[in-house]
Amino acid sequence: MPVLEEVLVVEKRLVLKEEWHITRRRVEARSPPRVILRCEEVSVDRFGGHEQREIDGKEL
Repeated sequence: MPVLEEVLVVEKRLVLKEEWHITRRRVEARSPPRVILRCEEVSVDRFGGHEQREIDGKEL
């Protein structure tokens, strides 16, 4: 006559749900860099006589 013992077994399994295939590509794109300026400094050097020029009917 067999004697049986009831044993609780807790099991954790990993099950594959989906599969991803990852590939690497290197793409070069040339674009001018955008920079946010905190301050800007401009110097204007004018050479020549005291000529007056007009752009779109406005004197400079």
